[in-house]
Amino acid sequence: MPARLNGAMRHRSAATFLAALLCAACAGPAHVDADGWSIERRFEGRTPALRSVSTINAGTPRVTGAIVRVPVRTRERGRQRITISADSSVAATWTRGALLFDPQIDRALDQLADLGVGEPRGIELRVTLMPATGARRQDSLHPASKTLVIDLLVAVPQAPRSRSAELDAALATGLHEVAHALRARDSRDRYDDEYRASLIAGCFRIEGAQRGDRIAFSTGRSTSHPDFTRAHSAAAAQHVQRDLAAAAGKATLDGGDRDGIARLRAFCAQRLAQPPR
Repeated sequence: MPARLNGAMRHRSAATFLAALLCAACAGPAHVDADGWSIERRFEGRTPALRSVSTINAGTPRVTGAIVRVPVRTRERGRQRITISADSSVAATWTRGALLFDPQIDRALDQLADLGVGEPRGIELRVTLMPATGARRQDSLHPASKTLVIDLLVAVPQAPRSRSAELDAALATGLHEVAHALRARDSRDRYDDEYRASLIAGCFRIEGAQRGDRIAFSTGRSTSHPDFTRAHSAAAAQHVQRDLAAAAGKATLDGGDRDGIARLRAFCAQRLAQPPR
């Protein structure tokens, strides 16, 4: 029997920093233009496998052509690896000066190392940057005996205002799903699992915040959704945003607000140091 793990959602909105702060699970689940990702453990015969599902650009005309992946950057450390690719239609934007992305990818490798403590297998996060038009669903299945492969599509603007912000958002989406894949072995509290994955994604984005980035937390309540997994994802993400706003002492702040960012980093360090339930 396959075991489906909590998925993630991102509702795309205008270009403020928090449009993707909790990119792996923010926003209202009832919107038709919400991107979504999920991870599922399976067995192919006796071989364990990990299934990654990405649904992007819902509400736009569906495309079915093959994805032509152009390598952007690959970074690895020990048994952890992150591979960033781009669809050929947006590759020119991302391959130019790609060495500049190494510090961001290295921050994500740091997070992978923390997440992978106690995991004997390797962890490989594959993110393909896709155009923000053309509905597409990718369903990929990889053997998981020696390496856990999380393989995702993430939509990005054709002409991003900030490549670093968009890449951080994509990496945060991946880290969210990695957290689910790794927590599956001992997770007893599904809501806590989703909260923690959303917090990991949000804290990763905060760590990369720069002066001029507008961080605007949504402190409301998520709308209901008939899908149990999506409802959990949205509710936990909103819970994270409320907690981050409380830690910052305000619902909106600039990435250059040293005191506010320091409070958020302290909260993230303290909360993520707590053992999961």
